[in-house]
Amino acid sequence: MKEKRGKNRLRRWGRVLIVLAILALVICIVKAKAGGTDADQVLTIADQGFEGHYYW
Repeated sequence: MKEKRGKNRLRRWGRVLIVLAILALVICIVKAKAGGTDADQVLTIADQGFEGHYYW
């Protein structure tokens, strides 16, 4: 009986760790997308169907 409880406890903690890892990954992705660039100014040049961005 104790062995079964121990396995259930390990499975539960395993699930908790997986959920926490996914949550941390989502937070990192959201922060990366919201961060943008560290550039002070952005110059966009569009000519003849091409578009370029110069960051400084």
